[in-house]
Amino acid sequence: MVSKVSSLSLAETPPNFHANPSGTREEYLILPGGSMDARWWVLHTETLLKNRDWRVRTTDLDNAPQGREVHWSSSLIWLLAGLSSLLSLFSGQSAHIMVAEAAMIVGPIMLFGSLALISLLLIRRMGWMECLFCSVVILGSHPIFVNFQSGEADHHGLVILCGFGCLLCFWLGVWGHFPSPSKTSKNHPPLNDNNRKLITLSAVCAAAALWISAATAIPILVGTALGGLLCAIFGGAGKTPTPDVWRHWGRVGCLASLGFYLLEYFPFHMGWRLEVNHPLYSISWLAGGYSLAMITEAIHKRKFPERKRLLSLVVLTAAASLPLLLILLFREDVFWVADSFLLNLHKSYIFEFQSLPSLVERYGNDWTFLTHYSWPLFVCLAIGVVAASKALIADPLKSVLFLLPPALVMQALAIYQIRWTSAAFALWAVLALVVFYYALRLGGEFPVWRWIYRAALATCLISLFVSQIPQLVTTSREEQTCVTGKINQENGNGILLRDIAHRLIQSSPKKTPVVLTGPNSSTDLAYHGRIKTLGTLYWENTPGLKSAARLFASQSEEETLAAILSAGITHIVVPSWDNFTEAYNILLGKESTPIEPYLNLVFTGKAWPHWLRPFAYPIPGDSGLDSNAVKIFAVLPEQGQLEAVFHRGVYHFDSGELENARKLFAEVVREIPDHGPSLEYLAQIQALTSADRAESASPTLP
Repeated sequence: MVSKVSSLSLAETPPNFHANPSGTREEYLILPGGSMDARWWVLHTETLLKNRDWRVRTTDLDNAPQGREVHWSSSLIWLLAGLSSLLSLFSGQSAHIMVAEAAMIVGPIMLFGSLALISLLLIRRMGWMECLFCSVVILGSHPIFVNFQSGEADHHGLVILCGFGCLLCFWLGVWGHFPSPSKTSKNHPPLNDNNRKLITLSAVCAAAALWISAATAIPILVGTALGGLLCAIFGGAGKTPTPDVWRHWGRVGCLASLGFYLLEYFPFHMGWRLEVNHPLYSISWLAGGYSLAMITEAIHKRKFPERKRLLSLVVLTAAASLPLLLILLFREDVFWVADSFLLNLHKSYIFEFQSLPSLVERYGNDWTFLTHYSWPLFVCLAIGVVAASKALIADPLKSVLFLLPPALVMQALAIYQIRWTSAAFALWAVLALVVFYYALRLGGEFPVWRWIYRAALATCLISLFVSQIPQLVTTSREEQTCVTGKINQENGNGILLRDIAHRLIQSSPKKTPVVLTGPNSSTDLAYHGRIKTLGTLYWENTPGLKSAARLFASQSEEETLAAILSAGITHIVVPSWDNFTEAYNILLGKESTPIEPYLNLVFTGKAWPHWLRPFAYPIPGDSGLDSNAVKIFAVLPEQGQLEAVFHRGVYHFDSGELENARKLFAEVVREIPDHGPSLEYLAQIQALTSADRAESASPTLP
């Protein structure tokens, strides 16, 4: 679909026909509309390749004119850079030119490469059936699979794979079947060479998840800790995560997360940003691991800790809570995500931050959400069936007690905001795999129960495939009809913004345009033309977002012009589908102000400042995009009043508003009677008007 949509064009000139300003480039590949982050991964990777650096810490394409910090993990940037370098060997193009092409294939490569590694681990530690089941669950679960589709180059896929690996390796390290050394206790086997490696791998996976996305990794770590406590309290006899396991997991996690932090930031960018991986989280992890070890030991011994150990536990718990305490006390300095402006913006206007109940209410007739959640519901049903058989004892019971809290914690977050859905499904997949593992082995003495288990598992597998049918049908239809008939809104917006980005850089051969527009349009214009913008939807750009909001909400011409000149803005682009004027006013608490924002007066034609030059952007009626509209203005503070009137006339003429154009050209002629361009336009208007009258007066045949 991407290649078909990208092949459509509104431009009459071939690619790169015009000279573009230094630093800009015409990007023609239109990535899927839902993968807005992928556009920035491409931009950051291009920056890395062009600068011949190995990390990207700033970008000048946002928050003009200062630019902004970049705190995205370098893991995906390095992967895209390596893949684009490989593609450049076959294409003959420079590596930074091939990054968008690499973004089209990096998702499937990550998915199937990770599946191969997971399969090797499962075949060795579980069996072929479990390996097959795991592959079906991952490939058949749409919230997981969608993160690896072509063009979905994003960190979400990497972090859910790391979360899956963390939980699976921890379970294998505690409940996997290994040859036990002679001194191993029946109830509490100590760490040995086999399970030590798996616990280490679990901690490294979790640390990698923390490096890639702290917002996803921290709930997984909290859920794992809760699972360990439940397992120790209610598990009874059998294997449990021992104090040695928790201490080792905490130590390795601390060192690994600290190593990833140094890899990302050392030595020049080691600041206090708790939105991402930070040494405070490493300290918290270490303290948490030792706290869990002490609590587990006390539960196993069924003895309340002594006063000295109790004091140590309090200190460790306080150390584990230190990041949360700093966020509560200094959130304006160390945790911009908690900024009220940003929170309200996310909550009200960004799809992935919407709650699941609100989306179900909005799309009440859509069964998508129910089909997506069919197989986790059957996992819970399978647990109930096994429990009803009174076979859920010892290891199986402890496995469920350990794995259920992480899945439920992440699922609760997914209900609150759907952006956590894919991570929640990855943890459900681990639980489903373990239930499958035990269900194949339980009920040996009772054939009826064995068949009940298998029926429950078969139902779970069937539900996986059934849940994909609506999505597969929809995707197939979109693939077949994406360029025939009326183009859908998402694809149409991408085509228009690509065309606008290219026209802007072609009309500014000596200077990179700086554009004020809506948040999503800012990302598209930056991606398609390497144009500088002001406000995109990322927490690192909170200052830029607030600057854009204040500009759109400004109520006087003087204040608006001063802010525009301060930001170095050269153009204003207002797409009908991304006009954020009203939203910004609401977010700033100015929606009830009786004075209308000045730029809104301009957009509605109530004000025409001399320092703005409008450009007509007629959309071909046969393109299927005519339901959209885009207003484009150039910022020209040196433009005189009469010159502004003339160019307004040109705007109305090009827009087909001949009477408005005639009045404006006539105004210019009254001031300058021999103004040649105005006289030419008036002559054209006269000729067109006469032709229209003649056509309307012609007799109609009976």
